[in-house]
Amino acid sequence: MKALILLFTTILAVFSANAQLTWVGNGDGVSWNDPNNWDPDIVPTSTDDVTIPNGFSVVSQGSSACKSLLLEGTLEIQWGRMTLYNGASINTGTLINKDEFIMNSAAAFTNNGTFTNMVPGEISGGSFTNGASGTFSNTGSFMTGLTNNGSFDNNGGIFSGSLNNNGSFTNRNNGDFKHYGTGTNTQTLTNENNTLFFIFFGGFTNSGTIQNNGYLRTETSSSFINNGTINNNNSLHFQSPMINNDSIINAVSKYIIFNISSPPFNNNGVVQNSGSFQFIGLNNNSTGVINNSGTGYLGPLNSLIVNDGTINNSGQIADWTSSLTQNSNGILINDGWVRLQNITNNGTLINNNGIEMYNNALSNLNNYSGTGQVIGNGFNNEGVVSPGSSPGCLAFEAGYNNGGGTLNIEINGIDIECDDYDKINITGTATLSGTLNVTVGYTPTNGDMVSFLEATSISGVFSTINLPTGWSLMMNHPSPGMASLAYSLLPIELTFFSGTKVGQHIELKWQTASETNSSGFRLQRSGDGKTWETIAQISSSGESTTVNDYSYLDERPLEGMNYYRLQQVDLDGQTDYSNVVVVEMSMNEGIGASLTPNPSRNIVTLTLPKGSNGSGTAVFYDITGGKKDVHSFQTEGDSFQTKIDISRLTSGIYFVEIIAGETCWVQRLLVD
Repeated sequence: MKALILLFTTILAVFSANAQLTWVGNGDGVSWNDPNNWDPDIVPTSTDDVTIPNGFSVVSQGSSACKSLLLEGTLEIQWGRMTLYNGASINTGTLINKDEFIMNSAAAFTNNGTFTNMVPGEISGGSFTNGASGTFSNTGSFMTGLTNNGSFDNNGGIFSGSLNNNGSFTNRNNGDFKHYGTGTNTQTLTNENNTLFFIFFGGFTNSGTIQNNGYLRTETSSSFINNGTINNNNSLHFQSPMINNDSIINAVSKYIIFNISSPPFNNNGVVQNSGSFQFIGLNNNSTGVINNSGTGYLGPLNSLIVNDGTINNSGQIADWTSSLTQNSNGILINDGWVRLQNITNNGTLINNNGIEMYNNALSNLNNYSGTGQVIGNGFNNEGVVSPGSSPGCLAFEAGYNNGGGTLNIEINGIDIECDDYDKINITGTATLSGTLNVTVGYTPTNGDMVSFLEATSISGVFSTINLPTGWSLMMNHPSPGMASLAYSLLPIELTFFSGTKVGQHIELKWQTASETNSSGFRLQRSGDGKTWETIAQISSSGESTTVNDYSYLDERPLEGMNYYRLQQVDLDGQTDYSNVVVVEMSMNEGIGASLTPNPSRNIVTLTLPKGSNGSGTAVFYDITGGKKDVHSFQTEGDSFQTKIDISRLTSGIYFVEIIAGETCWVQRLLVD
């Protein structure tokens, strides 16, 4: 008998060590801890596989456990702890947790039914998968790795080691989500909490859709890759490396902040910003497109945009300490405002509105075009400038330096600037060098002329000039600071016209490539570029298909600025004009008075040579001859210097008549 009892006990122990228990409800029909509700009649332990069939409702109170759970009916954990141990558990029914639902590290739970975790319910440990047919609602605390293939609704706290969402995941207004591991989203992740941040502490890859209607943030310890779509309708804050390979959309009046510079935000996809977009560093790579109709802020300090893709700006991109570098494939189309410290364009920059340079000149090394303006600190062209979009006007409000670059001018008519022909308007000095290319898209008539450049003053000349047949370039014509193109049917092909100081004289030279029915030249001179007099008439060769050289020595040039032009005359009496040559002449050069600095603003220093004794005056005339200011002074000693206040003079060119004793000098002064 003892042997039989021992055998039965041993069999029962072995059976209990790995039993399959099924709910039959023959006890009180409700309580997990009633052994008579189970088959066999024992309360499940950590080594038992448990099945609750469909049609039964079970309540757990106190401490409950099993190795694995197959739930087809209903289980409610009212209070106490339910622990799942080493097995794989599946819910196809209904599970309600109001206290503790614990999975050890080897346990795995799959929800294909309905799982409701209620305050103060807590789920932790193991791994949790919400299946494709599963519905999960959380108002309690969820602290485990999560794979969601179904519908997951969070109104509580989730502190997840990993999140892999392949279904619909919604973080409601009271949901507090913190993601610490690595994770993915392939379907739809929605955040509606605008009180607490939806925070990623680990790496995350989005290949689906993230709809952010609240606060969403990545921490510095994380990394974020977007291969899907991010729609932001509130606040999105990236403090970690971010790579966008698809689409980011920021709504009107909403905020996206990329608060990391190394590595910067890398964009290979499309960013559509209608709100506020702030970043410390941005690499817009070759496939990247940024469409900004809102405000793009750089900062806090010394931020950098490197553009190899396309930026379409109809809003504002601004920071007074930051820079934009466009590489060869980079395209910036600006219909809004760009306000930066430095812009270096090695790509294509189309400016149709405004660019403001805070400290440095815009440096164009490739293609610059459009109908907008550059204000602030000037423009240096080492590439190609093409006004308009067939044709149009460009404006430069702090000077223009053509450097070694090319200026393309298109003429399709002569009536309306910006519509019929290109023009650049410059406040300040136009410093010319490089190449001028002119194309004509209409049939010109004799005497047609357009002024394609208008500046406060012009310095230098184009090194290379490419003009269609019949067109000639005229500098400082019809007024100083203007450059014009004129068409003539006259039978003279003028190669060049130049003037050079020779001692106290000025030598004029010109050359023709061919002449047909030419009568000759009238050499004309002006002291202001407006009123002209003929100082010489020179006969031409008349008929020639070879090069002819001409020269004339002006033995009595004017003191100060001398403007010269050629009036070409054919045998029928038709006339045309050459470009204007400007030569400055000081009769006492080397031993006379000087004004420094030149150009100047507010204060200029007058220096007189030795022997200038007695009282003196400095009279300022504008280029029309109008007297604008008079200053008196008293010389002393062997040499003399005095400072003159010129702050009352407006910007422009002035001729200063300086009289000391019986000596008179005339100096040209540029007031900027």
